[in-house]
Amino acid sequence: MFAKGIHPNWLVLVGIVILLAQAVGQGTINFSDALPAAYIPRIDAWCRIIAVTGNLVMTGMGMVSSSGTGMLVGTQPPAGAKNAILFFILVSGSILLLAHARAAYAFHY
Repeated sequence: MFAKGIHPNWLVLVGIVILLAQAVGQGTINFSDALPAAYIPRIDAWCRIIAVTGNLVMTGMGMVSSSGTGMLVGTQPPAGAKNAILFFILVSGSILLLAHARAAYAFHY
């Protein structure tokens, strides 16, 4: 059925729709000034339903996703990407260790 899997672009688009449905259902996005008051309870209820079922769908879509390139993933990593990532990890790790060492030194004395 899913011989080639689901293209990553569809995963992103479905994820955005589910994210918006969750935001409306939780009250983060409020339509009180944009829509008639009679419509708001129905929209909230449907957004909650879409969010719950959408999370189930996204879980399943992740299992059958393809190995194709998507919006943010190319076929080849950019030149120097490995070195930049390694540099970032080393610098951020050093900063975290230095902050921890200062906190331990200040606590000890």
